[in-house]
Amino acid sequence: MHDTKIPLGAFHPLTKEPEQLKIYVKDKKVMDTEFFLGYNHRGIEKIAENRTYDKVLYLVERICGICSNAHNSAFSHAVEESAGLEANERAKKIRGIVAELERIQSHLLWLGTQSHYLEHDDLFKQAMTDRETSLDLLEKISGKRIHYGLAEFGGVKTDMNKETMKEIEKKTDVIEENAKDIYEEVMSRESYVDRLKGVAKLNKKKARELGVVGPVARASGIKMDNRKDNEYDAYPLVDFEVITDKKGDALARTEVRIKEIMESNRLINQFLEMPDQNPRGETEVTLEEKRTTAQIEAPRGENFHYLHAGERTPKRLSIRPPTYANFMALPEMTIGERIKNAPLAVISIDPCFSCADRALIVNTETQEEKLKDFHDIIEKNEKGER
Repeated sequence: MHDTKIPLGAFHPLTKEPEQLKIYVKDKKVMDTEFFLGYNHRGIEKIAENRTYDKVLYLVERICGICSNAHNSAFSHAVEESAGLEANERAKKIRGIVAELERIQSHLLWLGTQSHYLEHDDLFKQAMTDRETSLDLLEKISGKRIHYGLAEFGGVKTDMNKETMKEIEKKTDVIEENAKDIYEEVMSRESYVDRLKGVAKLNKKKARELGVVGPVARASGIKMDNRKDNEYDAYPLVDFEVITDKKGDALARTEVRIKEIMESNRLINQFLEMPDQNPRGETEVTLEEKRTTAQIEAPRGENFHYLHAGERTPKRLSIRPPTYANFMALPEMTIGERIKNAPLAVISIDPCFSCADRALIVNTETQEEKLKDFHDIIEKNEKGER
């Protein structure tokens, strides 16, 4: 029998959705991990069945504020497949610019969160300040810093004038320099690197077995990326590298994400070379009954939408966001780790759900319960206290 059970969750102010991990600990190490889903069911898939397709575009954006465009894009692609619509090159490249700016701001938000947890608050401030550049550009393009409402069926709602394109070109230089600076700063800090190196390891074989996606998979040596594999929108028209690493630990996930910021910047500069076309699409569509899927590379990994189309509204919409796939790897990452590394394992997958700094400690022999701050638990455990 494990001598301590630590429930982590189900609520945390730093993340979006409440989920729970129960970590079983013996002799300062994690012996087993259980996870629990479904604390915050909003019924979005069911609501979509009573909305016309143009209204569902706005609905699916509300699944996640950080990667709202990825859901907007995935749903529009599923509808376009059913309707036989395809956006022109200009619309595809505008979609690409917004998608990559969203990836940059998402990765920087994650890096800031991890840095704050590791008590490198100057890096937290730097990441959040650098993030403002991409958010400013997203606002310049769409008029909004969140929920951009970009896609139409077979096009985009928002065109870009020459002034906007010049500003994007100018600020991508800033994004590039900031990304290089923050990478060098992170990798030069021994205390930062040591806390991540060898922590929450996931080897390539296990990563494949568990079906992880996005930067988590790429950091374990799996060269998978829907932008290359599915070749949607303007990605077949440009050149870019799929960033991978072989270490499979929390440090590798950090390096992959920061390098992806630089690669996203390269993509944006290529997307700016676009023909003079009208990028607008259709706001309303009428479909025949058909089943289609769409896979989009969101910042956290593959965003999967399944659509069973009805005439004016979906008969069924099913969505698998990347966190759901990556969540399955947490037991593999945490078993055998010290208690203090369990939160790092959670953070390293860039979750869209809750972990916790407050935990309920249950003595399995006496059933005595104590509610404590998680940092206090780590400190006492490291000192050998009970």
